[in-house]
Amino acid sequence: MRAAILLGIALVLGVTAYVFQLDRTDDHGRVVVIGLDGADWDILDPLMEQGRLPHLLAIKERGTCGPLMTLQDIPLSPVIWTSIATGKGPAEHGITWFLVDQQDGSRAPVRSSNRQVAAIWNILGTQNRSSAVVGWWATAPAESIAGVMISDALGYHGFGRAGIGIPDDQKTFPADEWDAARGLMPPLQQIDHSFARRFFHLSADEYALQAHRGADQEDAQNPVHLFQQALVTTEGYIAITRRLLEKRNHDLFMVYLESTDSLSHLFMKYAPPQQEWVSTSDFERYKDVVDCYYEYVDGLIGGLLETVTERDTVLVISDHGFRIGDARPLSRDTVDIRGAHLDHEPEGILLAAGPSIRKGHTIEGASVLDITPTLLHLLDVPSARDMSGKVLLDLWEAAERQRRPVRWVDSYEPLVLDSPSPPLSEQSFDDEAALEQLRSLGYVGDDSVTETEVEEIPSSPEQHNNLGRIHLSNQDWSDAVAAFEQALALDPDNAEALTNLGTVAMQRGQAEEALRWYGRALQANPNNVDAILQIAGLRTARNELPLAESMYRQALALEDRLPPPYIGLGDILQRQGRQEEARQVLEQALALDPRSIEAHYNLGVVYMALGQAEKARQSFEKTLSLESQHAFAHNNLGHLLHKVGETEEALEHLQQAAAADPHHFESRFNLGSILLSQAKPQESLPFLQEAAALRPDLEIAQLRLALAHLQVGDFEEARSRYEVLTRLFPGSAEACLQLARIAMTQADPNQARAWLDLALQRAGPRLRSLIQADPELAAIPEGE
Repeated sequence: MRAAILLGIALVLGVTAYVFQLDRTDDHGRVVVIGLDGADWDILDPLMEQGRLPHLLAIKERGTCGPLMTLQDIPLSPVIWTSIATGKGPAEHGITWFLVDQQDGSRAPVRSSNRQVAAIWNILGTQNRSSAVVGWWATAPAESIAGVMISDALGYHGFGRAGIGIPDDQKTFPADEWDAARGLMPPLQQIDHSFARRFFHLSADEYALQAHRGADQEDAQNPVHLFQQALVTTEGYIAITRRLLEKRNHDLFMVYLESTDSLSHLFMKYAPPQQEWVSTSDFERYKDVVDCYYEYVDGLIGGLLETVTERDTVLVISDHGFRIGDARPLSRDTVDIRGAHLDHEPEGILLAAGPSIRKGHTIEGASVLDITPTLLHLLDVPSARDMSGKVLLDLWEAAERQRRPVRWVDSYEPLVLDSPSPPLSEQSFDDEAALEQLRSLGYVGDDSVTETEVEEIPSSPEQHNNLGRIHLSNQDWSDAVAAFEQALALDPDNAEALTNLGTVAMQRGQAEEALRWYGRALQANPNNVDAILQIAGLRTARNELPLAESMYRQALALEDRLPPPYIGLGDILQRQGRQEEARQVLEQALALDPRSIEAHYNLGVVYMALGQAEKARQSFEKTLSLESQHAFAHNNLGHLLHKVGETEEALEHLQQAAAADPHHFESRFNLGSILLSQAKPQESLPFLQEAAALRPDLEIAQLRLALAHLQVGDFEEARSRYEVLTRLFPGSAEACLQLARIAMTQADPNQARAWLDLALQRAGPRLRSLIQADPELAAIPEGE
């Protein structure tokens, strides 16, 4: 799709967008959507029980609630909130990162023009509906929509000042909304000690040392300063939304509050219970910030609810959850961009209340992709079949679902841009102070893109790399390669793109080609940890363990903040029999990410090797608590349980392992073997047949299957399999011994003698004493 089709997305299907008139005759109420980034039920539920979130609790009790599953491919806020607003994933909507490159070589926050599909506010404009959108990610420059758009360029968004380089008249639509909106955004200095002491346990002097004192005092690593930025943005967006709710009768209102997530990133590490690596002084200063902030936001939501009528529907949603308690990762930095994703949980929140919403109901299986289709249905607008999400019909009682069935259109695309958003000023995003803020937070490196040929629509190597990784996860290799090549077109020495092309080669089974790409990545950036880790993984697959260990240790020397180098090194040490070293390394990985599935599983393997069965069992059970379909953990737990005589529970875990992975050999082999030992050969046969098919090269699997056929009385099948085994494994005696037994049951002593002699020839004198101790084999007559 060419860039000219994608710019702006102000109009859909050629409909002119103006502020919606109020003379419609529809009888539906308004829909109000409140986005709380990072909100999690594990945070909200205890506060509700304490009576500290009365307004959110009222919504919950009046309506339906439940978990809301996030995106797995690219769990970044601009990506997820754009998916929420479109019902489509990043491969379709095109927003895959925070920043884009400009034609002058500078960088800017991702733009509304980067979105490649219609958002719900575009769709509603074609359906005689209007929207009021406040602070939503990637909405600057403001689009010309049916209604009002207050873009995310007004406040502070994630990485600091969001609107630098965007003219004021492009920050809102209509442009004359700017003055009123700006007047409702409080200054940083308004968040003074008298206000902040409800959150912090800081003296007035301590607070003053860290508080904002002017533009020249901005500090991207100062938690109090960042707190001030979050607070003024939240207060401003809520005040603007309330004004719009009171002033205009729009159909849909959407307001996004990032601060619940950003302040959790800053201060959740200090929340009770105190973590070992948090000092007592910091714990005392900041321990209540997160809970008190949610209490404060609940009060703001209460103010919005004062403008909502009984005919209106309210939704409160989050893009993902947030880790608390023992699940929190180790994080000593004030702002930790590289490790921020470790703070997140995959399930966010959904609350819905309104005249047609079920009361006191819990919904399951909802996804962020379901929000736009559901909102369209709420507003009596058809949903689109090309959206990735579904209408959450479980929000309504059966009678309501029957009265108002879902209506569908095939698509609201393609977009026709009759009136794109106005072009940005030449200034773009070249403010050095803001760029330095991006560098300090980790979004921009010192090797940022300089003057490079770019498309009409600004993009960035990171955007293309992230899109390529989505295609890679779907094994859409040609699309992945195209995306990575686009990244290289913007930055020919982009080590991430070169590494990703190596990963494509690896998935295609081209190991040498992969090594060449990884080598190029390291030439472009010798400190590229991802390339080093990929080479280490390739060395591991080749059983080149000392080389792999060296690579993992190099990666750790460069980046000791994230778990993968520790997990890889622990695996290598375990394979080399250095179990105690492996244990220590894997425990470091778990300190960084207490919910690392791979680290818990690998630690279980280490404990098994150390003979510490109970600790191994605990590690595998923890693995399964995080990923219930982990086939290897089920298998190993089944093995441990069988060893201590808990055979029935062992069989259950082995069956779950087999069900979780159709290619998992060990669970099928173990199931068949245990059932065979229980004199249940008929039940063992299906599992042993599958195991033998998965590993035709493994003698023990073929022997066990032949034995099962023998025990069910299928002598011909057993004989045939054993004969094949004597040819496949010419050094093996076991198949010969079994053939000797079969020959005796068929009254053919001469044939039995021949097979027994062949077994002795293969195994040597050591077998003779075993034969004499076996009455069946000892009864075979000597040959002439």
